[in-house]
Amino acid sequence: MPRKPGPKSGPAKGEGGRPKKPIDWVEAERLALMQCTQKEIASWYHVTYETLIERYEKEFGETFSTWYEKHSANGKSSLRRRMYKAAMDGNVTMMIWLSKQMLGMRDRIDEVTDQKPVIIRNKDGSSITLGTTKIDFKKDQQ
Repeated sequence: MPRKPGPKSGPAKGEGGRPKKPIDWVEAERLALMQCTQKEIASWYHVTYETLIERYEKEFGETFSTWYEKHSANGKSSLRRRMYKAAMDGNVTMMIWLSKQMLGMRDRIDEVTDQKPVIIRNKDGSSITLGTTKIDFKKDQQ
């Protein structure tokens, strides 16, 4: 039987479809502090990256990238603070690592080679050194 023209039944426009998955923004903040990527946060809530951005911006009226930068930066500074405290409390490994990262220090590696300087001798007995190269002369060629 054909349908009669008239008002539609069912939900109003924009109210139908699948229910929205809940996003706990306090938990999302912790994920950003732990340096999870924006896509990993979306995956945690089983939504697309685009949905995560859209939902945040609709709920809070600011860009998701601004929110993310703020909270991920807070996570980095918290980690840096704990690393520094560990070094100051005597953790030698952390002291060494931080001295390399923050102070530009590095391990010194003494290279032992079998290279000899290249010396060019002139007829008058003067000579000049040009650097080093590996020399492998056989005794009968000397």
